[in-house]
Amino acid sequence: MEQYNLPLLEPLPIDVFPFQNNATGLYTSSSGGTQSTWSGSLAPGNYDSLILHAETPSKKIELSGSITFDTDIVGIIFQETTLGETDLLLGTGTTVYAGAGEARGYELNGAKNWFSFSPDRHTFAFQTVAKNDIHELRILIDRPPLTAVPLPASVWLLGSALGLLVWIKRRESTGNLASH
Repeated sequence: MEQYNLPLLEPLPIDVFPFQNNATGLYTSSSGGTQSTWSGSLAPGNYDSLILHAETPSKKIELSGSITFDTDIVGIIFQETTLGETDLLLGTGTTVYAGAGEARGYELNGAKNWFSFSPDRHTFAFQTVAKNDIHELRILIDRPPLTAVPLPASVWLLGSALGLLVWIKRRESTGNLASH
């Protein structure tokens, strides 16, 4: 987790809105012709930010997996330029991110490099092959603002009943002292 419940005050450019111009929710190199139509600006709101990072200096590694969240995935940032532009805002202050020219980003080339969304937008699945470079993407999750929950009437009723019991007990103890 990079940021939790981060208030975004201005629109933010991102690379992928789930299912925008992609009805399947599967993002691969074969859908590269429409890749530029997946992007847009994320509206102001509260969001969580996570980064997936794979790096190897020489040996080729294949990674795959899925992550399920309790709220909607609202966007993905996977291109090197967009990652760099959002590091200060969405990243952590203690993480040193790769700079320009570091072959950073999540490549959608080849059959083994893809990512997808579940229809409910809560699960993100991925597969990537990394060799001599960095494969990285940032996931943005909707974090609805917290709302105050009103106390149920039973809490007030309980408080009133306790107050009444204290009053009766005091009255009884005062009455007992007066009758002696």
